[in-house]
Amino acid sequence: MHSISLRVIALTAIIFSVAFFLPSQMLFGQSQITTGVITGTVVEQTGAVVAGVTVTATNAETNSGRTAKTNSEGRFTLLA
Repeated sequence: MHSISLRVIALTAIIFSVAFFLPSQMLFGQSQITTGVITGTVVEQTGAVVAGVTVTATNAETNSGRTAKTNSEGRFTLLA
């Protein structure tokens, strides 16, 4: 009877450990996603927005880049 109680305690501890640690590992795994977004607004010296301008962001290490055109409000979005 004593060994059954120890088995129940051990099984309960294993179930608790899996239930507690598995979701936390899944959350940390999601933090490894390497994506990004760059947004902005192009304005001239007077503060007026500039539409139709091509904006380019270049990775200095790989020399790869992304381009986007500003919209009618001068805004752009570059997706990684």
